Amino acid sequence: MITCENCGVKLEKHMNYCPLCGHPASTIESDNEEHFSDNKAKTKKKRLSDYLMLSNLQKRKLLWEISTIILMSALIVTIIIDLLFNSQITWSKYSTTVILVLFANITLIWYKPRNLYVLSGGSLLSTVILLFLLDYYQGSLSWSLNLGIPLLVAVYVLGIALFVIIRKLNDKGLNMIAYILLAAAILSVLTELFISLNRTGEWSLHWSLIVLASVLPASLLLFFIHYRLKKGTELKRFFHI
Repeated sequence: MITCENCGVKLEKHMNYCPLCGHPASTIESDNEEHFSDNKAKTKKKRLSDYLMLSNLQKRKLLWEISTIILMSALIVTIIIDLLFNSQITWSKYSTTVILVLFANITLIWYKPRNLYVLSGGSLLSTVILLFLLDYYQGSLSWSLNLGIPLLVAVYVLGIALFVIIRKLNDKGLNMIAYILLAAAILSVLTELFISLNRTGEWSLHWSLIVLASVLPASLLLFFIHYRLKKGTELKRFFHI
């Protein structure tokens, strides 16, 4: 017997073509595994090279299609299992909502991969809807409106502002760390404000002021070191080490 060079199927000696893949038969003996391995490696390499030859748009579309198939399959399976065991939609509404939000974000990344404001706005909107629906499924709209969504908006706004500020810096260094520390301090203040408002109905600040008081001097010192030093000046020369 001989072996097909393309797929490895065993062929009878009188066969001129492989019945599985249609590849012309050869006189390769069945014990010639080395030739088959080489051909398999060449096929794998060709497939990899075909993927690398795709444009960035084609690669993103391919990944989007694969992600869509996986997510939609998971959505259908969870709904079917829920219906089989409960005869109605119960727990699957949570997983369905999360899957749809993930699908929306993946689609947004595929459609507008380089537009920061569109990506951020779309991601924020979809996540707000997710928090709202998860709270609504529990029969109330308490924590999502008073705590979850305000904190989420604060994180997105601070994140975008921080990204824009750092991106516009001509000279990046210790000033980047200072901006990040300040953003973290502001977020801690907003977090305590929203938590206190949700619990007591009043604005109050306690631990976040300690965080702000600790971070502010460190940030100012980093700004001073960064803008005080000239280009090419080493830290050890500045501190006279």
